[in-house]
Amino acid sequence: AFYCCSGFKGVFNFSLSYTEFCNEAFCGCSGFTGNLVLRDIIYHEYVFANCSGFTSIDLQTNKVTNLNKGTFKGCIGIKDVKLAPKSIVHSYAFEGCTQINDINIDDVSLFYPYVFVNCVNLKGPIRFSDSIENISEGLFYNCYSIKSIEIGENIKNIEQKAFYNCTSLSGSLVLPFNIESINEESFYKTNITEIIYYPPMPPAICASNSFSNKPKLTLSEIYIYADFCGIPFDKNHDENSPIEIQPSNPANESFGNVEISGGDSESIAKKIEKAFEELRKSHKNTIKIVVVDPGVFD
Repeated sequence: AFYCCSGFKGVFNFSLSYTEFCNEAFCGCSGFTGNLVLRDIIYHEYVFANCSGFTSIDLQTNKVTNLNKGTFKGCIGIKDVKLAPKSIVHSYAFEGCTQINDINIDDVSLFYPYVFVNCVNLKGPIRFSDSIENISEGLFYNCYSIKSIEIGENIKNIEQKAFYNCTSLSGSLVLPFNIESINEESFYKTNITEIIYYPPMPPAICASNSFSNKPKLTLSEIYIYADFCGIPFDKNHDENSPIEIQPSNPANESFGNVEISGGDSESIAKKIEKAFEELRKSHKNTIKIVVVDPGVFD
C-alpha cells in the first residue's frame, strides 16, 4: 500500500478503522521513528520490513501475540523489543535487526526458523519459556554476540544451525535429560568449552557435525558410548594403551531397585550410579549389569 514511502515522518499512529495490514504495507518507510506500539489487528508478511527509523517495538501493551513472517526484517534502528506472553514468532521476523540487544525471548511459546538471523548485537543470556520444546532451525544464525544460553528441561530438539556462528557463545553447555535430537551444525562455529550431559546414552539424533570444536565432555559414569555427537569419549584409558581383560567366572544374574521418579537429571543419574556401585561391590564377578524399566512388565 505504502511500499517505500520514505517521505512519511515521525511516530506511526494507528487508525482505529484498520483491522489488518496487507503484505509489505509499510515496507521501506524509513521515515517513521521512535517507539512503535502495535494494536491487536492482523499483520500479514513484511508489514514493517526495512523501516529503519523505529527504535523500539512494543507488543505487550495491546497483547499482540502473533508476529508474521519478516514483520520487522531489516529494521536496523530497533534496539529494544517487548514481546507479549505466549507469542508466536514467524520466520525472519527480526532478520537483520542489527541493533537489538534486549528482547524477552522467555515469553515466546513458539519460534519458527531463522527468526533472529543476523541479529549481531543480541547478547543474551538466552532463556526459553517452559512451553518451548524445539529450538528451531537457524533461530540464532550468525548472532555472534550471544554469550550464554540456558537449555531448559523441556527442550527436546535443537534443530540444525540453531546457534550457527554464535562465536561468543562459550563456557559450559548443560543439556537436559530428555533431549531427543541435536541436529547438524546446531552449535557449529561456537566456542563452547564443555558439554555436561548425565544420561547413559546420547540422544536418538546426535549429528556428528553438531560442534565444530571438540569441547570437554562431562558425562555420566555409566555412559558407555565411544563418542558424543562425533566428539570422541574414552574415560577409562588412553587411546594407544593396551586393554587388559581379566578372566572371570560366570556370575549369577544381579538385580537392584532404583527409584528414579522425580528430581532433575543430575540427581537421577547419581541414583543410578550409586545402585551400580552397590551391585559391583556385592557381586564382584558380575560382567554385565542391565537396567530394566519395570514399566515394561505392567
